[in-house]
Amino acid sequence: MLSVTKPCNKQEKEVYPSRSVLQYNKPKKTDTVKIQPQDYVCNAEDYSTIENILSQPKKKVLVDIQGITVERHILECLLHDNRFLEGDVLSAYIQLMRSEKHLQNRAGGTIFLENTFNTSILQRDGKINEEYLDPKVDHIAKRVCNYLEYDMVFLPINIKDFHWYLAVVDGINEEIHVLDSLGKTQENRWELVYTIIGLQRHIDIVAKHKDIQTKWKNLQVQDWKFNEEFTSAMQTDGSSCGLFMLNYMEYWRGKGKGLSDSVTQGDMKNFRFKLLAILLNCQQNARKWWLASETDDKEEESIDEIEILDRPLKKSRGEKSYAYEEDLILSRVSNYINSISDAATLESFAKKLADMLQNANAHALTFHDLPMGEQELRDRVCNYIMTINQDIALEQKWVVSEKPYPIVLSLKKIQSMLNKNEGIHDDCFNLVARKFAFEELEKLKGTNKNVSKHYMDLKFSLACQLSKGDEYRTKVDYNQLAKFALEWPWRKYNVKECTWILIPLQTVTACGIYNLFILDMSRRALYIVDQTPKPDLYKIQPLKKYTNKIQRVSTVLNEVMKVSCPWWRDDLILFDHRVAEVNQFELNGDLSGYNVLLAMHAWNGKRIETSICNNDNYEVRKHILLHLLTYTGNKNIANIPKGVRDHLERYISLTSKKQ
Repeated sequence: MLSVTKPCNKQEKEVYPSRSVLQYNKPKKTDTVKIQPQDYVCNAEDYSTIENILSQPKKKVLVDIQGITVERHILECLLHDNRFLEGDVLSAYIQLMRSEKHLQNRAGGTIFLENTFNTSILQRDGKINEEYLDPKVDHIAKRVCNYLEYDMVFLPINIKDFHWYLAVVDGINEEIHVLDSLGKTQENRWELVYTIIGLQRHIDIVAKHKDIQTKWKNLQVQDWKFNEEFTSAMQTDGSSCGLFMLNYMEYWRGKGKGLSDSVTQGDMKNFRFKLLAILLNCQQNARKWWLASETDDKEEESIDEIEILDRPLKKSRGEKSYAYEEDLILSRVSNYINSISDAATLESFAKKLADMLQNANAHALTFHDLPMGEQELRDRVCNYIMTINQDIALEQKWVVSEKPYPIVLSLKKIQSMLNKNEGIHDDCFNLVARKFAFEELEKLKGTNKNVSKHYMDLKFSLACQLSKGDEYRTKVDYNQLAKFALEWPWRKYNVKECTWILIPLQTVTACGIYNLFILDMSRRALYIVDQTPKPDLYKIQPLKKYTNKIQRVSTVLNEVMKVSCPWWRDDLILFDHRVAEVNQFELNGDLSGYNVLLAMHAWNGKRIETSICNNDNYEVRKHILLHLLTYTGNKNIANIPKGVRDHLERYISLTSKKQ
């Protein structure tokens, strides 16, 4: 970990320790030399530069590469292994790649390397209504004509706060090549679809006003097919997608040509720091020689503010927020207003601001979230989780719930829920059951209605010790069990007055086989949910299979009820016992617990009502995992990456409408 150097006199201390031009092999300097693993690794002088910038003001511009500027606080994303890369950082390196002429001429043809900002404009203009498109043709024409002079256009595609990947618009082969470090994980690449729609609209606008000179035979890019170039993942963590994308831009040679150099997860871990050193120390960085003086800070701030207001789209980060987002403008507007001293300048500024806000309101009405349904949101979250394999990341505590007893779930434990060969961990099961109970009580908040469903977790099953004989069972603390099995902290109610009591039972611990006992208190009936096939021995009298379980559950239930409900006089043995009609299939235990949770949630009083195919192993797991991650009582929600949290919030919004 880097140490922070003590700040010294700003007028004496330089940001950069060396005035010599450091030589780097990245971006690639020639086609003939391969990039080696050591080219991704920082040397002593690199680390010295990085350490020195930590004491610089957050708003100080430390990188200026041919007009692409990056402030110190934006560069911080390169100092943390788990940070999502900012678009400005990526664009600065893309600008460096543009300086290498050989990277514009590769085996598959000529290349135009687009930056993240202009790509975000294409995505924006593909998403909004066409009537809101900027009618000015000049800047669109320049961009489009640039594209059409090349065989291929490389576009960095951003899933907001979540993922980066590369799209190659191949004008010669009339295809869109997708290079994604996570492999083929998305059925509908909506961000790319909107970007291509935006490109098509720009081409159409220019074609109406001028004759286009182009190397492309077919300008209907919206009709071109998408080709996924990587079917398996190269990325194994949750944050290095931007680094992979930069290297794809640097190494991709064209259709059928593949990558010129290898890219590994280990290299990307090293490249995160190396990229920072390259941006700071490269010859093209105009800020390399600037002293860190207070005077320079003020001058830079003033210049930057005026430039923002003159050309608002130039400076905004389209991939992080859309073009006229409020918080991007307000801080700069405030500083600029305070610096204005004469009335004429203030009046001119006021008019300019009014025009800008009018345009902003028009655009704001057209910005909508990508039209993702529950399925795609589930897929994205789960695919992201499965890419992470670094020990430090996996040990992070994503979910913590304190009541009625502590449950702490690491990312590793959560990730295991998607492993098709593993059963569900008790803590994960109990957290999901807790979430179901919370939702049941939340629905009744502010009403006088009785609680219809009482959910238990596996604490009751553990007390029953169903897999042990009488002589091997330990003594049960019924007072403690009553607190865990019959009470929830969010509302006090009498369990006896509930319509149904749902008791999940782990009946065979070694194999992870689960049953569900549903007590229908109004009908005095016990429904037994068991999805394992019935042996021939029990086909004539199916209830015989459960005789011992019913007796043991009845004994424990009667004892624990005496603690919480002294007036309890029911006996489970005297209930009407029924085996619920459910789909049965061979189970090795890995999916049994998940299906019991589905049954608990989907019980409507007569049947288990769910559209989920309960023998679709992975789909069932994803549903239960999303239940777990969307528990609103999670004390560690901030530990979940923001992009994942955003997807979870949208998932909650969609699913809550169905309830």
